[in-house]
Amino acid sequence: MRIIGGSVAALGILTAVAHVIPNILQPTWGKASDRSQKRVFWLVLGTVILAIGLLLMAMTSSPTTMLWAVVIHAVGLSMVTPVWNGLVTDMYSEQHRARAFARLGQIGLIANVVGSATAGLIVSIQGQGEGFARGFAFAGIINLIGLLVLFQLSKTNRTKTVPVLTTSPPIIIPPSADLHLEHPTIPDKDWKSYLHSQWMYILVMSIIWPLVPLTMLDVLNLSTLHIVVFVVVGQLSTLIWQPHVPTMLEKTHAITLIRRARLYISLIPIAYALVTFWPSQWGFWLMILIQIVYGHPVAVMNIAAPTVVSSASPQMERARRFGIHNAGIGIAALIGSSSAGLVLDAVLKNGASLTTILVGVYLLSTLLRSTVAWFGFKVDEQSAVPS
Repeated sequence: MRIIGGSVAALGILTAVAHVIPNILQPTWGKASDRSQKRVFWLVLGTVILAIGLLLMAMTSSPTTMLWAVVIHAVGLSMVTPVWNGLVTDMYSEQHRARAFARLGQIGLIANVVGSATAGLIVSIQGQGEGFARGFAFAGIINLIGLLVLFQLSKTNRTKTVPVLTTSPPIIIPPSADLHLEHPTIPDKDWKSYLHSQWMYILVMSIIWPLVPLTMLDVLNLSTLHIVVFVVVGQLSTLIWQPHVPTMLEKTHAITLIRRARLYISLIPIAYALVTFWPSQWGFWLMILIQIVYGHPVAVMNIAAPTVVSSASPQMERARRFGIHNAGIGIAALIGSSSAGLVLDAVLKNGASLTTILVGVYLLSTLLRSTVAWFGFKVDEQSAVPS
């Protein structure tokens, strides 16, 4: 493969590991955060670890040190994600959480857009070696700036509780034994059904993840700049749609929106299959169109999914349930992406056409995604309380 290097199997495993490492430890950190109720402490600690990992990536050229830097970064990310979601759930009442997730998601997306564009520009100007190192350094600096904000939040929460809280305890002070715990509006049986369907959907969705880079690099022969534009356009599309999701959730239950978003996402592989038959330039513009359309269901999933998890989480299990949700996603991605990579690599070694394999797997993905999206839910949407 021209830019990726290695086999399809290696690409699939690499993609899977990138998803599973930051997710697998989330239940552990979430449980620790729930038990201590010191959300900001764990959040600050995770951000420090994450920033150290990024700065190590920028300063090393040793493969061993780089591997450790990736692991350190992943540990920090696995700590920050569930604790942050637990903190948001603590701070906002149920009817306001979707808007809180949307506002915070906007901040994260803006940072991703700036980071992706900056990294792409640095790599284009300075080359992949020094350019990538400077990109990691830039990301590390951004995380350290965010750390200052978290310290300020920590200082505020030591002196007073969040004003919107009614049944939740202060973030830093553990709850008393007789505190009335909030009862989740989504019962456990529906939560488990949603959880299993989410994992299954990620499993079938991830089988095309090793194929998308192959389509862009080996079929369309796109440059690094093309790929950066592809990524940034997708992020911008999601950024535009995401503020509208809370309004959608006021009219339609989150579970219904997730089902629709999954069905929309199920059609995306058909477009990827069509791309393989187009010349490079036209194929690139079709990929851009896919990214623009893709932003809407991704925005829905970004807000509706944590809203469902928060509505299904007892007060002393909030961060842990976010961790379980995300850890299962990482494991499902590991199984789906790595298995697809291994199978595709074996098939290609037997002389099969890359284009034929790509089209076949893309169409199979559409069938599997739509099946899981339509039949995967066993939740009674009418009995669930709308967000």
